[in-house]
Order: sequence, then C-alpha cells, then structure tokens
Amino acid sequence: MTKYIFNIISFLCFSLYCQAQKSISLDNIFESFRQGKYPYSAVKEVFREYESQEIIDIANKYISSEDERDRQLSYRLLYDIVEYNKINKSSQNAVYHLIEKGLTDKSSKLVSSTLDYLDEFPEEVFDNRCKNRLAGIIMEYPSHYKRIVMLSGKLKMEQLTSYYKNRLKRDSIINYRDKWALQLTLARMGDPLMVNQCIDQVEAIGINDQVIYNLIPDLLYIEDKQITDYLLDELAVENLNCTSADPDNDVVIDCGYRLAEYIAPVIQGFPISVGASGDLDCDNYEQALLAIRAWIAENRESYKVVFGPK
Repeated sequence: MTKYIFNIISFLCFSLYCQAQKSISLDNIFESFRQGKYPYSAVKEVFREYESQEIIDIANKYISSEDERDRQLSYRLLYDIVEYNKINKSSQNAVYHLIEKGLTDKSSKLVSSTLDYLDEFPEEVFDNRCKNRLAGIIMEYPSHYKRIVMLSGKLKMEQLTSYYKNRLKRDSIINYRDKWALQLTLARMGDPLMVNQCIDQVEAIGINDQVIYNLIPDLLYIEDKQITDYLLDELAVENLNCTSADPDNDVVIDCGYRLAEYIAPVIQGFPISVGASGDLDCDNYEQALLAIRAWIAENRESYKVVFGPK
C-alpha cells in the first residue's frame, strides 16, 4: 500500500515538473485573452509543448468560467485540437466537449461560433458518443435549433428519423422555421418525399432576391441532384424578379446571375467559375449568362454534381 501511494505521489510530482518545464503557460494565454490580446504565435507553440489531452483538460477548466472570454478561448482551443490532429481519440474528445459545452453555452454568440467549428469537421471525427450527445441536446429544443438539427442531417444521424417525422406531424407545437429545418434534414438523410416537398415549397414562392439569399443555400444543403436539376431549370429561363446589390443603383436584373453564383461550385464543368468574393468570375455578365444557358441546354441531362464537405 505504501509503495502504491509513493508511486502516485511520484507520478504527480513528475507531471508538475513537466508542466513547469514548458515555456508556454496556457494560464497566461487565457489571461492575455481576457485583456483583449490573442497571442497567435504562443498558441501555435502550445500544440508543440502540450499533449492534446492536457489542452482539453485545461480548456475544460476554463469552460466553467463566468467570463465569456474564457469560454470563447476554450472552444477555440478545442477546435484547434481537431485541426492539428488526425482523426483520433483526442480529436473526438475535443468534438465531444464542443458539443457538450459549446452547444449548451448560455451565450448565443458562442453557440453560433461552436456550430461554425462543428460544421467544418468531417463526419468521421464525430464518434457515437458525440452523436448520442448531439441527439440528446436536440431533444431538449436548444437555441439555434435549425442549425443543430441540420448538423445531425450532415452526420446522417438516422436514429433521429422517426423522432423528426413524429415532430412534423404535431403541427400544433411546431413553427414554420422548425418544420423547414426538419424537412431539410430528412431530405439530406435521403428521404425522397422530403426532397420533393422542399423543392415544391420554394417553387410555390418563386425565385426572387429573398428566396435566393435565404432558401437556395438550404436547398443546396440537401446535396441531391434533384435540387440542382430544379435550379438549373430555373436558371435556364429569364427571370427579372431580382434587383442589383448596389443600393445606389437599385435596378431590375435577371435572377440567373445570382443563381449561377450558388450553383457553379457544385457542378462539374460549369462554364463560369466563382471568384473569392462569391461573384461570377467574368468580365461581361450578359455574355456569361448566355454561355451558362447554352451550356445548360447542352448538358442538362448529363452533368455531374460535386458536392463536398460543408
């Protein structure tokens, strides 16, 4: 027994010694962040000197802080663990803590930034423990419900299919925004009826500025060729229900320009690419739109989609 206690004490002393030898103090980094400074170079050094689990343990200590800045930096460090690591136990642990703490944070801003992080990660980094906790949070009706539900669709969490369908049937307790989120998510999981319902709802409204900005990204989230078929058909015909983005020059424009900007990244061989700004990469928009419509006429039945990580 005495030898056992001695071994524990020796291990603790060795751990403290190792921490003392580190040139970068995570506690100091948190202190700097509270003062409005983010020492990028020091944070990079952290990942050279600390084991991932050490960083997770320290981040978890600050996640319980009342200071929002402590929690913000904790979530950022957990995100960095996933970015710096391959898909392994450490990265999966970091994702679990982002779900467990970040998605239930009392700050709506931090929940949103946590979702930004989670949306970047590949499905493989979400193990069963992560998915089970995410399912539990969804059933508690969290803030940012739409985005969290749609994350479950990206992860193909089919264990929630029956729950989502039952919730859709309860019209008295579900609002339009939640219903739309559930329909999109079930469509992303491969439900053909929901894919058609989502298209039908957008088609009933018609293409205009608000639909393009708010609903077309939702449709593309589904990642189904029926969606791009529908959007190409809309793009193929003239539609003057949109206006220019310039507030000082509010003129009617063809909605095809904006549709093309959303469709171009997901269609192989699309004739006009999109620049870093998100605009069509061309000198003459009218000629570009003519070229796009000619391409659609020739390739409508044979084109291929290139949906990628979101």
